[in-house]
Amino acid sequence: MSAEPHPDAVVGAPPAVPPAPTVSPVALATPANPVVRGILFAVLAVSLFALQNAAAKWLAADLAPLEIVFFRNLAALIPVSIVLWRAGGVALLHTARPFTQVGRGLIMAAGTCAVFTGLGRLPLADVTALTFAVPLFVTVLSVPFLGERVGWRRWSAVLVGFAGVMVVTQPGAGTLDPIAPVVLAGAGAIAFVMVLGRRLSRTEHTATIAFYSLIGAIAGTGLALPVAWSTPTLPQVGLLAGMGLVSGVAMLLMTGAYRLAPAAVAAPFEYLHIVWAIALGLVLWGDVPGAHVALGAAVVISSGLYILHRETRRGNAPATKAGALPRT
Repeated sequence: MSAEPHPDAVVGAPPAVPPAPTVSPVALATPANPVVRGILFAVLAVSLFALQNAAAKWLAADLAPLEIVFFRNLAALIPVSIVLWRAGGVALLHTARPFTQVGRGLIMAAGTCAVFTGLGRLPLADVTALTFAVPLFVTVLSVPFLGERVGWRRWSAVLVGFAGVMVVTQPGAGTLDPIAPVVLAGAGAIAFVMVLGRRLSRTEHTATIAFYSLIGAIAGTGLALPVAWSTPTLPQVGLLAGMGLVSGVAMLLMTGAYRLAPAAVAAPFEYLHIVWAIALGLVLWGDVPGAHVALGAAVVISSGLYILHRETRRGNAPATKAGALPRT
């Protein structure tokens, strides 16, 4: 038996569409909303990474970057291991690609050492601006290692981004610090780590990738540690341990950010790092970034955001940002 039409219905008119349920603005703004939580996680993670870099710069006055990276990763292994255990325990220790996992960790350690070397010589804001080249390197490396197709728009954005890097480093002004290319090499290594993370994420659990990357980094820096060993003082040990724990928590927060919020929403908040770097550099070391750093950083950030926009439209947004350990 067919239902009787509504008395107010218009004969021959299309069926009425029920109104969409209204969502309270308060519900959208509450931390219970997954996207808002993802944004909060991203902001907190970036803040912790900035504190990590400030601690690394402080320690670099007395300790070798290799030693700082070793203890940082050793302490970061604690929160990552806790998450690994809660996610699946011993079962997640199985990996089908152990050599790639460990190799990724070694590359991660080398890249972080290069960046921390820069922190010992350059202002925080300068190093941070240079590491913003990571998305540009990822785009370049995604072609041979991920088989991705990069159109002329993204290649143009990469070229513009590298022009921004040149503005920061000022190679033709006679002021190029020889450490700046080292930082850029570190950014390239970290980009390779991210690309390998994307490949591994096709078959490996995120927690497994993070765990073995840290194991590889600890093993690599630990074996080389005797050549750069300097016995830290008790306060330095505390700062090293705190820096590592903060770094581990930041990695997990960034993982959560990209799980809860779309990459196009979460990624732009990573660029708050430059704000923290300028503020911490000014307060702790009295560093005032030059106009060229601000201009170059703005160009690189704009390029990175455009690349992210294109990847999101193509469905290649880096949803597995957890594979990007570490964010320096």
